[in-house]
Amino acid sequence: MSDNYRTRKPIYRPRAAIVSSPPLPPPPPSTPYVVVDDGNASPRYMRSTTYAFPSTHKLAVQVGIPLALLLTPFAERPPCESVPIVRSPVARCGRCRGYVNPWVRWDPDGRGWECNLCLKHNATDPSYLKRNTPGGSRGNSAVDVPYEQTFGTVDVEVGDDYCVRELQRPIHMFGIEESEGVLAHGLEAVVEVAKGLKAAFDSPSKPISENDSPERFCPTVGFFTFSPSCLRFFSCNDAGEVSVHLVTDVKDSPFAALPASAAGFDVVSSLDKLQELVEKVPSLISQHTVPSRSNNPEPCSGAAILALGDSLLPTGGKGYLITTMRPTCGSLSLRKRENRNHYVDRDAEVSMFSPINERSAVHLGGAQALEEDKAAMEAYESFARELAKGMVCLDIFMCPTRPSAPSAQERADPAAYPAAGSNEPPPTPYCDAATLGSLTSTTGGSFYLLQSSSLPTLPALALRSATRPHGNEAVVKVRTSVGIQVKGWTFSPGIVHTSMGGSEVEVPSLDADKTLCCILEHDSAKMSANAYFQCATLFTSTSGVRTVRISTLAISTTAEAQDVFRASDQDALCATLSRKSVEFLGFYSRAPSSSSEILKSTTAKGSLLKARTFLINALVNILSNYRKYTQASQSPKDQLILPDALKLLPLFILSFLKSSAVRCSLPKSRTVKSHPPSPRVDARATRIYDTCFAPLSLTFAFVHPNIYDVTTMEKDVGLLYQVENDGGGDGTENNHGRSTLDVDEETTRPFIKLPPTILPSMTSLTQDGVYLMDAVDVMYLYITRLAQQSVTSELFNVDTPLGDPSTPLPTALSPVSDLGSRLIAVIGELTKERSAPCPLEVVVQGREDCSVLENQFNALLVDDSTIHEVSYIDFLVAIHRKIQEQYVN
Repeated sequence: MSDNYRTRKPIYRPRAAIVSSPPLPPPPPSTPYVVVDDGNASPRYMRSTTYAFPSTHKLAVQVGIPLALLLTPFAERPPCESVPIVRSPVARCGRCRGYVNPWVRWDPDGRGWECNLCLKHNATDPSYLKRNTPGGSRGNSAVDVPYEQTFGTVDVEVGDDYCVRELQRPIHMFGIEESEGVLAHGLEAVVEVAKGLKAAFDSPSKPISENDSPERFCPTVGFFTFSPSCLRFFSCNDAGEVSVHLVTDVKDSPFAALPASAAGFDVVSSLDKLQELVEKVPSLISQHTVPSRSNNPEPCSGAAILALGDSLLPTGGKGYLITTMRPTCGSLSLRKRENRNHYVDRDAEVSMFSPINERSAVHLGGAQALEEDKAAMEAYESFARELAKGMVCLDIFMCPTRPSAPSAQERADPAAYPAAGSNEPPPTPYCDAATLGSLTSTTGGSFYLLQSSSLPTLPALALRSATRPHGNEAVVKVRTSVGIQVKGWTFSPGIVHTSMGGSEVEVPSLDADKTLCCILEHDSAKMSANAYFQCATLFTSTSGVRTVRISTLAISTTAEAQDVFRASDQDALCATLSRKSVEFLGFYSRAPSSSSEILKSTTAKGSLLKARTFLINALVNILSNYRKYTQASQSPKDQLILPDALKLLPLFILSFLKSSAVRCSLPKSRTVKSHPPSPRVDARATRIYDTCFAPLSLTFAFVHPNIYDVTTMEKDVGLLYQVENDGGGDGTENNHGRSTLDVDEETTRPFIKLPPTILPSMTSLTQDGVYLMDAVDVMYLYITRLAQQSVTSELFNVDTPLGDPSTPLPTALSPVSDLGSRLIAVIGELTKERSAPCPLEVVVQGREDCSVLENQFNALLVDDSTIHEVSYIDFLVAIHRKIQEQYVN
């Protein structure tokens, strides 16, 4: 293990680091560090693609690095980085409406101040002046301390003027399919969410506001179930008597039999009643059977979506749909757009993995299909905007079950099912993740595509979704200093509103697992020595208080290309490039404002080739500009010179090209009969949504997995490691009035020791090894063909060799053995801050029943050549050749 594991976490002070000369970019988001807010926004909330901002548009073009801010207003943070609360009005600029921050320039007497954003001189309000001067009151209350002038990020509590409607208590409503397995896990999720919300509501560390009304804003949790024939709503009176309310019209006019406010249970006072009801649900379903009114044997998931909206729209809230199928009847029905033959046609493939639109049926021909798709597009567009306007956030948990045997129709259609004699397993049903994901992205929710092995993680997923840091009814606006303007947002959640030359994002719920990408551009030649950016996020806290989270970031400007490259942020740049590439796919993550927007958009004619070409051209452009406009121009022409801050950029681009987001489903010269498509359209659409919204800490890990050698793990790996305290913290107070004791405690917090990583390449694997691959959303435990029997026995507590096909494949590690328990601890440490728990897939090399998983594992060895792409070394050679050609030209 490297020495950095044996030292305290590094402390990063944004103001001192960024405004210094030369500026010091923040630590990588995937590494542990502690931020001390010294008057500049924490990189957890705001990151720039470079911390030496080009002073002119010409320089920005010469460099080629896209100018962007990556915003995570509700990012996860350690307790010592709590955001200060301001409970008095904060002065605002009369021109740009920016908020007072540590970078405004005050008159000597404090009676006026110059806005650092628009340079307007403002008079200080007398009431604010009293709080702003040394003669003012300096008590212990937060209202007496001008935190907004001291810290880069503050929470300002605001009044009813910032509310468009009366504040509502948090309501969580579940719609659960009654199919086997899904119902049990769905009901378990209801109880887990209720318990988690109660624990969070009762937490002593929860911020207390003088405006809090605990009874009014205590969360409620409710649910209903659905089958092919009906929707079942449940209510319980004070005496504990349960009533079942049925909705049998699930095709033409589905509705909610009860509003969420009536179907919900108070998680504090009625948790016991909710648990009792959940236990009775299976018997209640069997007692209230309803014959189907249609010939459709599939669950009415479309009616369930509409019922969730109907129940939550009066008050707003969060809905959870747990189902196995896409809607197949009613106004939200979606036809099966996946056709195996269309994987050969790149244009047709784009139409399959994109949300349904007017162009989806172009490759089918026929006016009827075009009209049906247009109607479906309009229905989803209208419903998504209705939910967003009503402040309803929707999560969808799609749990497609693998069919045990093909139907006669599927066997007769080679485009729908594997050919006879094929080793390919029956495919999971098509669920149109792209279109359903447009509902979740527009409302600020999440789309989860769960395989059958991942179904047990559903309760934990729902709990994380309900309790992660978030803000409801959020509006995000970015203001910039003179000479810079917001160009737009790249696939942000929610709805983007553009007015008066600016733009803002409105989303029913914004959480810690959503990162927004704000694209910047120069709008004039006039710029000051520093560039300033202020992100103001208006939201309703879990306590029911309307709040504005204000983060102000100052970075230095430069006229030298060398400085821009030296101060660039690799993770922010990688996230920006990957999101911009999605624009070239023709993929719409949000419902457009009108159908004509699709036809007019350049992305409507996107393709995988365009997205991949954009990434390669962007990489070549950045590296060739570095060679041309910096001191690297003096290096020998036959050397590939990479910027120190961007040494892993080529590796990221190659890994992203190999990812399921943009790689080709079929290699050249392959057909659907000789090679099954990978990824399928649902997996690709899900990964595209992950790419667009994932936090920066996962940007690299999503495409370049970490691999750990289990067989060579040291004896202390997987055990709690206590960092040696070198006396770096003394418990005194700093000049911001905060104790450094909390910071010192965080920097020396114990952690589980991890094994060293190895390169994701077959050359790094031995013939007798066991390896753990962390691919973010799934863990693979790869057991080679010659793995030692003693190792596998200790891992799984089994005596028979796993290479024997007759030996049942283990599904879980042994918690009682030393090696098994330590590996469990390692996995827990890797995933403790993830947005979702990930399943462990055991892969035994050479076993026929592991062939699909083994192919998935091999595809993630991104340093090697694959059937899709060249190896990393060959990729660098090809990029170097392109740079030389461009440099000569």
